[in-house]
Amino acid sequence: MSLIQYRFAGHSRAIYPGAHKSRAQGDGLLFKHHQPLMAYPDPRRIDLRASVLDMFEQYQVRISEQNRLIDVVLIVDLSASMQPQQAFITAFCHTLAESALAYGDTFSFYGVGQGEEPSLRLVKTKQIGLIDELFRREAINWAKQTPNWLALLPFLPKTSGTDFFIIRFLFCIRRIETVISVTTTTRCRTVGIVSFCRL
Repeated sequence: MSLIQYRFAGHSRAIYPGAHKSRAQGDGLLFKHHQPLMAYPDPRRIDLRASVLDMFEQYQVRISEQNRLIDVVLIVDLSASMQPQQAFITAFCHTLAESALAYGDTFSFYGVGQGEEPSLRLVKTKQIGLIDELFRREAINWAKQTPNWLALLPFLPKTSGTDFFIIRFLFCIRRIETVISVTTTTRCRTVGIVSFCRL
C-alpha cells in the first residue's frame, strides 16, 4: 500500500507543531496579519515596510499561523467474522501508521472485543517497530459476540484528530454511532470507515 493522504477538516488544538491548520500563532510560514509590537513583543518579526506605512507610527510585527499535529487513531472490530481479514488489518495498520508519521502525527491503535477494555492497544506512538511487535507478540482474541464499542470511549484521545474504523457491516453501524457522535461533537475529531459487507 502507498501512503494514505488524509486531511483534518477542522483546526488542531494540539500544542505540538505539525502539518495541520490551527488557530495558534507562532513560527509558521503562513502569514496571518500584523500586530503592534506592544501587543506581540517579538522584535525578530518586525515588518519595517508595514511599520513605515502605519498611520499611528507604531512598529508592526508579522504574525504567522502555526500548524500543529493531530492524533490519528485506528479502531478495529475484532469480532470472529473479521478474522479472515487479519492480513488486511495488519497491512492497513502499518500503512496508516507510516502515513501518520510522515505527517508528523501520533498514531494509536485499538482492537475492540467483548471485554471492558480494548483487546489490543497501542497509544500515541511514533515508532513503526512497536506496531510490528504488537501483532507479533499479542495473540488476537477474536470476539464471538458483538464487540463492546462503549468500552472504547474512555481510551480515545480528547484532542483533535482523525479516527479510522475497520468494521463488518454484519453488525449494524448504529452500534458504533454513539462512539462516532462523541468523537465528532465533543472531541473535534473526524471519522473514516472501512467496511466489509461480505467475507
